[in-house]
Amino acid sequence: MPDGYELNPSTLEQAASALRTAGTTLDGLGGDPGTPDAGELSGDMAGLLARFLRGASELVIGVNAAGDQVAHARNVYLEQERSAHADLSS
Repeated sequence: MPDGYELNPSTLEQAASALRTAGTTLDGLGGDPGTPDAGELSGDMAGLLARFLRGASELVIGVNAAGDQVAHARNVYLEQERSAHADLSS
């Protein structure tokens, strides 16, 4: 088993991009669907839809934040690699 670790920065960039794309796609599905025609249950169904949309909004925020954090981790990793390379080269 080799010592150390290796990470392909493009893999992190792909993961960050996938998360951001998922967040954008999910956010694009949003919007107020209005009150459904469900007879006596219309009010209850509207409340349920509102809760679902709030949850979806939170999911969009979380997925976008995860994409940002993965991109940040990639940048930190690359900086650490550059620093270690410079230390070993001097």
